[in-house]
Amino acid sequence: MGLGAYHGVDDNDRRREIVEWFGKDSPEDKYILMVGDLLLKIRMAGKKGSEIYEFPGVGRSIYIRTLAGLINGEFRSIDDFPEWLQLAQSELAEWLRGAPKRKSRYFLDMAGLESYRLMPHARSDPRGQFE
Repeated sequence: MGLGAYHGVDDNDRRREIVEWFGKDSPEDKYILMVGDLLLKIRMAGKKGSEIYEFPGVGRSIYIRTLAGLINGEFRSIDDFPEWLQLAQSELAEWLRGAPKRKSRYFLDMAGLESYRLMPHARSDPRGQFE
């Protein structure tokens, strides 16, 4: 919810904010991303199936790689995404559609949030609920 409240000055500013949110600097978050990247590599090598998407770190890795590529100018559109990233995005989307309410729960887990409900004091400043 806090990310949605951030307007930024342009698309890349908003993308940077999301990347910073998903790529927090705690050792635990770095480990989650490392494992997510490793699971994606194993999947792309055909050694694992779509079960890898159950781990929210995989979704974080996909989002971060996508947004970082757009920010850095590696990609200008979806057509510029590398094949592995297009496949991972497609498989993740299919997996998310596979069960009721999976999408909302996965996003909360991926972002490290408990719920979409804002704390009463944060209604005017959604980002403030985490401080």
